[in-house]
Amino acid sequence: MVGNLFHTCRSLLLVGICCFFFHLQGRSQPVDMLESLSSKAQEYYPAQLDSTLHYATLALAWVTEHEIHTPKEEYLNDLLGLTYRRLGNAGLAERYFTQAISLSETRGNKQQLANSYNRIGLLYRGVGRIEEAMDAYHKSIALNKAMKNTRNEAKSWLNLGNAYRAIGKNDSALYSYENSIQLRSKTGDVKFLSSALLNMGNWLVEQREFDQALSYYKQYKDINTEIRDTVALALVHSNIGGLYSNQARFDSALVHHFKSIELFKNTGTMNSKQNALNFVGIGNMYEAQGYPTKAITYYHQSLAIYKTLHDPEKTSIVYQ
Repeated sequence: MVGNLFHTCRSLLLVGICCFFFHLQGRSQPVDMLESLSSKAQEYYPAQLDSTLHYATLALAWVTEHEIHTPKEEYLNDLLGLTYRRLGNAGLAERYFTQAISLSETRGNKQQLANSYNRIGLLYRGVGRIEEAMDAYHKSIALNKAMKNTRNEAKSWLNLGNAYRAIGKNDSALYSYENSIQLRSKTGDVKFLSSALLNMGNWLVEQREFDQALSYYKQYKDINTEIRDTVALALVHSNIGGLYSNQARFDSALVHHFKSIELFKNTGTMNSKQNALNFVGIGNMYEAQGYPTKAITYYHQSLAIYKTLHDPEKTSIVYQ
């Protein structure tokens, strides 16, 4: 009962604040204020999540107070779901995603429905509810396919592949990844395609399919060489270094790790987590070849980055 009273008072307070803003800005229509609050909520996501929550909640209170029937309502619920997911509150995230889905189904807002199914799938996968995640992804795929939204369909296929990968269904994961790549190639957006190629390469390394993985890494590298994305090139050189290290091809691995470090230096991102992995990888290779002093030198460089980034988990691993 106390909880209900709290939420009632909170809602009244929010509506009161909205009315105050409305009065100050001299808006002639409630819809104008809704647009203003919604724009603010969207503007602050994801850089300032507290501000996103503030304005999105105000906007929803405004919708309720003025009985506005608008697609903004399901969008705002979806945005709150995204925000709470980023904040680690799975319970509230699910509540808002479910509300967005319910409203979208009732109103026939198919694109928002497809988006919300994809996002609640990410939420479910993150908390280990894999079967529910896959069901949500399948619904998102079907909706996007019907609407011929190739880009969003490709995203959902990729997420479905990650879900299959999480439970060890490798054939289904491969099928999903391949579908994502095929669809992305149709969009003409090479950057969008390249991210799927990198993801496929990473997965194939885990499966110890090194030749296939290298093929996807090279496709990713060719695309990003053409568009001159130096950070992406630094990333893929690091991954290729890790691939060669897994094959005990240490000379080739070192070439790529050092190339990655050089590229990160050129972009001013020497303190990135990915570059720290370069130093760890180099340390591991020198240790494996019987050069402990050299290995420790590179472990120290990795340690310095993780300390700067305040990453205690990775710091402890390097100490080990």
